Amino acid sequence: MMERLLLDVPHRQVVFTIPKMLRIFFKYNRKLLSGLCLCGKEFLLKYFKAVTGRELTPRIIAVLQSFGSKINLYPHLHFLTTEGGEDPDGHFHKFSRFSEDLIAKFFSREVFSMLLDSTGSRASMILCSALIVVVR
Repeated sequence: MMERLLLDVPHRQVVFTIPKMLRIFFKYNRKLLSGLCLCGKEFLLKYFKAVTGRELTPRIIAVLQSFGSKINLYPHLHFLTTEGGEDPDGHFHKFSRFSEDLIAKFFSREVFSMLLDSTGSRASMILCSALIVVVR
């Protein structure tokens, strides 16, 4: 049974964090935490396509944590993902080029897009100014 559930391919852990200035949105709207997981998944799909030029589907185990070691609000994701993915024909394509800069840009775009879609115009102004600060 294990052979059918696990791929015998390299895996990598990726941790996604939220800047401190944006954590307040997650404190008062806990539904955004599930959106955070979806942002991580969408980011990986877009990242894999940008790096390989192919539509690949990675295998992902995602763990969401909403607190830090001091029991403070610290929403972040731990992803265990394959180093590559399957194409639409079911063939696995391996790659191990993970660029931290590109990962940060792709993930931050997904998160900001989610937050802009779920907040009002006043919050959008705060988010836009935060985007300028964080992405630099």
